[in-house]
Amino acid sequence: LSRMSSMNKGQGDRTDRGHPQGSGKGWRPWKPQCTVAVTGVSERTKKTSLQESFGEFGRIIRIEVPDGKSMAFVEYEERRDASDAIKDMDGKAVEGRRIGVRLVE
Repeated sequence: LSRMSSMNKGQGDRTDRGHPQGSGKGWRPWKPQCTVAVTGVSERTKKTSLQESFGEFGRIIRIEVPDGKSMAFVEYEERRDASDAIKDMDGKAVEGRRIGVRLVE
């Protein structure tokens, strides 16, 4: 079964990026202890690309890529999956760009 099945329809495009439900107050993770911030991504990076890179570490609840930012947030179901992603992905390249990965505080 593909890990993509755990993501909502439309997460691979740019139409659903930005603030949830038009709140205007910024994105907030449901589970901060299970969420990683990914810095250094291209503003054109799609959620499907992040799903492919980060999905191997565990079930992803959601991915957010705020408009106009060179960062993204990947929220996992389990804290250990976020920790594994940090250990393996920090300093790696995604779409040709070196990224930083840390736990959201």
